[in-house]
Amino acid sequence: MYEQDHSEVGRHLRFRDYLRKHPDEAWEYACLKQELAKKYQYSPAEYVGGKTSFIQMIDQKALRK
Repeated sequence: MYEQDHSEVGRHLRFRDYLRKHPDEAWEYACLKQELAKKYQYSPAEYVGGKTSFIQMIDQKALRK
């Protein structure tokens, strides 16, 4: 949860909107999350860390659109 004017709000919305327009990448992200959830069931930090590079890649693509 962020304050309304927080800079992360825009990034999260761009990420969401990008995945809505690119269902193949949304599916890839969903599969990654499921895999990481199984692998790092007891380590939330590792789960989050495992998503980082994918999220950064999508963030870059979303900025170019």
